[in-house]
Amino acid sequence: MLQNYIKLAIKVLARRKFFTFISLFGISFTLMVLMLIASYLQTELGGNPPLSANKGLVFIPSLSLQYFENDTIRDIDTIVDNGMTRFDTTSQVKKRERPSSVNNSGISYNLLDRFFKGMENARYYTFYSSNVTYDVYINNSKLTINTSLTDDSYWKVFDFVFKQGRPYTLDEVKRGVQSVVITESMAKKYFGHVDNLLNKEILMDDKHFKIIGVVATPSNSAYYVGSDLYMPYTVYPQQGDPTDYFGGFTATFMAKEGAGTEGLKKEIKNRTAKIPINKPEEYNYIETGPVTFSELFAQQIMYDEDPAKSQRNVLLILISFISLFVLLPVLNLINLNISRIMDRSSEIGVRKAFGAGTDNILFQFVFENIIQTFIGGLLGFIFALLAIYLINDSHLLKNIELTINLRFFVICFLISLFFGIISGLLPALKMSKLSIVNALKQNNI
Repeated sequence: MLQNYIKLAIKVLARRKFFTFISLFGISFTLMVLMLIASYLQTELGGNPPLSANKGLVFIPSLSLQYFENDTIRDIDTIVDNGMTRFDTTSQVKKRERPSSVNNSGISYNLLDRFFKGMENARYYTFYSSNVTYDVYINNSKLTINTSLTDDSYWKVFDFVFKQGRPYTLDEVKRGVQSVVITESMAKKYFGHVDNLLNKEILMDDKHFKIIGVVATPSNSAYYVGSDLYMPYTVYPQQGDPTDYFGGFTATFMAKEGAGTEGLKKEIKNRTAKIPINKPEEYNYIETGPVTFSELFAQQIMYDEDPAKSQRNVLLILISFISLFVLLPVLNLINLNISRIMDRSSEIGVRKAFGAGTDNILFQFVFENIIQTFIGGLLGFIFALLAIYLINDSHLLKNIELTINLRFFVICFLISLFFGIISGLLPALKMSKLSIVNALKQNNI
């Protein structure tokens, strides 16, 4: 019996090729786009090296010096005493909600070292600079090397996958040895291969740097950690006044188990409040703005001073886009099913005349929609695989390597199946209640 339903469903789909094409295109295209969105978010936020522990990380991306002006608010009360009127005036000083001037930049290593070491809620922490670039020439071609200056704890916070060698140690950082760790993509650009690179040298900034480690190139954009080459920050000793606030460094903290990121952010804010203000005539407030990785990611897309608000706005836009993107094909599918089922009213009349019940008719139309959704889902999966392969192969998203998310595909497919059943059930339920006489008035059998 089931085999007959399958054959009948395929024949019906082949009868109206244009309607079938539109339906399958809507289902497969919707699933493909949803899969690409899910794949991108999975790659960026799903916990892939070197950000496997991103849910427990808190970043201090920059430091802000602000000057708030105060408003004096006077309250005047009138008092009558023995027939005499007296005025009682009180004043209240209130800080304005927005600063009149703001100076925002990276943080100096000395400031981070003085005020943010030994955090109680931090398991590990690292201070590093990712804003250094060097130009080298290979075979008369310029190669720009994005470089990070880091400490030894950098490799504890970020779990890079070492393909060869090891990271530099605390002793090597203290001595400022000219040892570096490079990515595989950098190795291909500089040497043309990734094999046997340990102890080879890279000439950069008139210095010879020895390679002690090679790491896999991150498959995500890896905000604040994505570089080509990593070296101890002590190779270039910090210059300037030790009391300076600004520099080129960033801090990242890994929360202890049970502490949570909120407790870590609160501790960072408390320590920020203890930083002395050197020039109160120029600024009277210091802000570090600690953020989680997801908040940092959201601020790259839609910046707001409140990182939690950025995250909510991005999430709201994403949910709205996905809902709208799913709803439009569903409405289109309902309209197509109504036209297709109404066109088969004579068929319904004949079947009812030969004793078919409402349940049989409903099951047939719903089963046809299930077959249609299944085919559309399979096509959507194939299209998504093809699109991901083309995006990765063309390096359209640079180092980002998209992967298929089977769990999300199953969820999307089940949602599509649900809407497919509903879109076929509603018009089929209406048509199945037609009387035999009215149904047979149509002649499109």
